[in-house]
Amino acid sequence: MNESSVRKWCIMFNQGRTSAHDEERRGRPSLVTEDKENVSPKCLGGKQFANDEELKEAVTSWLSSLAVEEHNIGIEKLVPRFNKCLDNHGNYIEK
Repeated sequence: MNESSVRKWCIMFNQGRTSAHDEERRGRPSLVTEDKENVSPKCLGGKQFANDEELKEAVTSWLSSLAVEEHNIGIEKLVPRFNKCLDNHGNYIEK
């Protein structure tokens, strides 16, 4: 919960509110749960999913590819460091 929401709730409780539950509202309830709203649009690529299972599989696959990509980037960053260490006869830190 962000700071402005906390402040709003504090004011309401100071004014006599006793329940932490939201009051009923008119209108159609949201069909999208908060966790689905937080999924990056990059991983979904504008695709539509028939059910939660398809969505979970797509997100899992995307996260797995990110892990491989991050690993490869990390290894690539090690090469110059490794060369620097070799150039300094095994001393990674220049003295």
